[in-house]
Amino acid sequence: FAIASSDHLLMLLVLTEDLKKFIFNLRLHTESRRQPICQSKLEDKDSMDIAKLMTDHYGSKEALQVSIQTLKEINQLKLACQLEKNTSKKESTNSPIHDYVVAEACS
Repeated sequence: FAIASSDHLLMLLVLTEDLKKFIFNLRLHTESRRQPICQSKLEDKDSMDIAKLMTDHYGSKEALQVSIQTLKEINQLKLACQLEKNTSKKESTNSPIHDYVVAEACS
């Protein structure tokens, strides 16, 4: 799961034109039990470095949730929905209600 999650996260960060906005919002993220990633660790990093840093800092599953929230904060709603859909497929929730909620949120 960790490798697949990192791949999804990396793919979306590479596609994100607003990487600087993403990094700015990421360093302010306070909805986790963990402290935000400090600014000095985020400086001069490319998307691959950020994906690795997030996975190491938050763990695979939480890094995905933080990514989704941060993408929404910078108005990258399509990317956030794409990540949510890919994540729910990988997790195999087998929950029609969960699949419906994700589908409705991304419509």
